[in-house]
Amino acid sequence: MERDIRLICTPSRDEVPSLQEEQLVYCLLELVPAAEREEEVRLPLDICLLLDCSSSMRGDRLFQAKEAARSIINQLSSSDYFGLIVFNDRGNVIVPRQPVQAPAAVREHIAEVQASGGTEMARGLELVLQQMQRVSTFAGVRRVILLTDGQTYGDENRCVELARQIQQMGIGITALGLGDEWNEDLLATIAAYGNSRSEYIAGAESIIPLFREEMRLLQGIVAQEMALSLQPATGVKVRNFYRIAPEIAPLPLQENWDKGLVVPLGEWMGANPQVFLAELVVPSLSPGKLRLLHISFSFRLPRERARQEVRQELH
Repeated sequence: MERDIRLICTPSRDEVPSLQEEQLVYCLLELVPAAEREEEVRLPLDICLLLDCSSSMRGDRLFQAKEAARSIINQLSSSDYFGLIVFNDRGNVIVPRQPVQAPAAVREHIAEVQASGGTEMARGLELVLQQMQRVSTFAGVRRVILLTDGQTYGDENRCVELARQIQQMGIGITALGLGDEWNEDLLATIAAYGNSRSEYIAGAESIIPLFREEMRLLQGIVAQEMALSLQPATGVKVRNFYRIAPEIAPLPLQENWDKGLVVPLGEWMGANPQVFLAELVVPSLSPGKLRLLHISFSFRLPRERARQEVRQELH
């Protein structure tokens, strides 16, 4: 559903004391959907499912994962794209990225997936990148859904490198860790980018409900091409920037051409507010009213071409 969006900025202090030394100030940034329109907007989806099929996935885990993959296909139409890539100690393209025009055939390919071997996630991510690079433009939502239940061996840095290449193409990654033996630090690092997230799945029985929830979020995008721009005043530094909700994660800051900072955020999945925290280092101050930070939030509403922007000043 299309909505207008409000930007609310709340500083940790109403007044900053005049000191002869540096001090920390925090700013809470809230993005809140405003008036809701009646019509529902369902954008085309371009989904690549990256599935761990190492030996530890044998049995109910793989069965539930394949059922979850089939549930995704059941919700897609001929205007959507789908691809399935599996990895163990090798990567394999089971379903090349393609329009969902023969869902029964796709479901048959999903049924053929078997579990064996070790775990090298980078092999799968390399194939994801190849498949998703096959299209230059797509007027919809592009997403990689990664499910793994184990530790990848010796290729963690390569996994993060590949994930960043995918994310910088405007493709979000949902990284799902199943059970209690997956690499939490790696998935958290992969998800530490504005258009991505990670989540824990306790048991195989939770895979299908979580995939259904993911599809619900993808089918209810509030905004696309979101970005927060932070322009600190002279001497003020943005030391850290965090996403607080809907998931907690540090977010990288990219330098802009005008010496400001940009945080790309991708799509807004679901209608819950987006909440962020900026940690500012403020230099020694003289008495008086001073601007500390200029914040602007740019976005594009679904089905609309023009970008919009809202701004706030932190004094």
